[in-house]
Amino acid sequence: MVNRRKEGCFIKPAGGKELKVNGKIIDRRCDLKDGDLVEVASLKLQFYLKE
Repeated sequence: MVNRRKEGCFIKPAGGKELKVNGKIIDRRCDLKDGDLVEVASLKLQFYLKE
């Protein structure tokens, strides 16, 4: 689940699938930065923040 707050965007695991950000397994909230690579199961997405 990706969320946006005034302090920035973050992702947290949901649904029991393994979540990785930039190759590291995430088990709690993780702040996202422009260009981060997000992986859920076999799906890979690159996060871009457009102001």
